[in-house]
Amino acid sequence: MGLMSSGAPPPFTDRVDRTDDDGVMVLRLVNEGRANALTERMLDQVVKALEGAGGDGVRAVLLTGSGDRHFSSGAELGDEPADAWSERIKRVERGIAAVASAIAKAPCPVVAVISGDAIGGGLELAMACDWRITREGARFAMPPARLGLVYTAEGLRRFSDEIGMARTREIFLTGRAMDARQALEIGLVSHVAPAEELLPMGRRMADAVAANAPMAVEGMRVVLRAIADGDQPDGKAQQWRVRAFGSRDLAEGLAAARDRRPPVFGGD
Repeated sequence: MGLMSSGAPPPFTDRVDRTDDDGVMVLRLVNEGRANALTERMLDQVVKALEGAGGDGVRAVLLTGSGDRHFSSGAELGDEPADAWSERIKRVERGIAAVASAIAKAPCPVVAVISGDAIGGGLELAMACDWRITREGARFAMPPARLGLVYTAEGLRRFSDEIGMARTREIFLTGRAMDARQALEIGLVSHVAPAEELLPMGRRMADAVAANAPMAVEGMRVVLRAIADGDQPDGKAQQWRVRAFGSRDLAEGLAAARDRRPPVFGGD
């Protein structure tokens, strides 16, 4: 199941479109007729794109939604009986977990550019990214309690790690929606911008990452992930520091700084 590049005829209404430019990959969730609801196919496409990012020379990824109304509404409610719906939701949950794992293993950061409302699994997908920016007017909500659903432990942990336990309790146990400014206040997102400036802001962030030494970026992501997971960060940091001290990119970075010119990193 390939990703669609811009200009190619879309074979499915639920898909992920991909564009690449100067080391920046943009992945766009496309399911506009259903508020960009997540499907197994879409999640699988995101995983495959992220797994191939290193070999494709990608240095930063932007994950966004199609249109300006929705980033993603999560799993679609549908009209099937509760038991069939439950099985479908479990498959989507496994897909979100697979994307989160692929983001964690990616050699470069993945930034969520939240182009509209982020609800349920759509919000969890954004929370799995390295950081999040959103447009003015976007709404955020986690509705499982309103549906009678107990959310996954992995998903709840993802929120509590980012915004703390008290905020996570409030979001999940009340089910109330919040706007972009409230999301910024509690650390759910890092930046809020007018709609027309959102993607350019994301692109500037991605370009800033792409201009840096790939080994340094990847190494610090690995160490930061180990810190977040409580997984002996000192040993990982030392391994990556040894690699960095012996790298051509370090020599290039030092030379560029001394010559007062932009560095040209090769990734080794």
